[in-house]
Amino acid sequence: MDGKVKRYDLKQLYHIHRVYEAKRRIQMLSKHKPRTAKRLMERRNTLGGRGMGLETSCISSPRR
Repeated sequence: MDGKVKRYDLKQLYHIHRVYEAKRRIQMLSKHKPRTAKRLMERRNTLGGRGMGLETSCISSPRR
């Protein structure tokens, strides 16, 4: 080896992990609240995978 520390950009990996976690939360929610889960998944798909904070904050909000 050349003795240098190699740096890798992990931004894409972090993004993939966040998307996976958000989808898992929505899927777990679908067991008890299928309509809410369906609405959240549709919103996720229309945003093109962006706006992850929006979905996760809706999941943890109290029931109306």
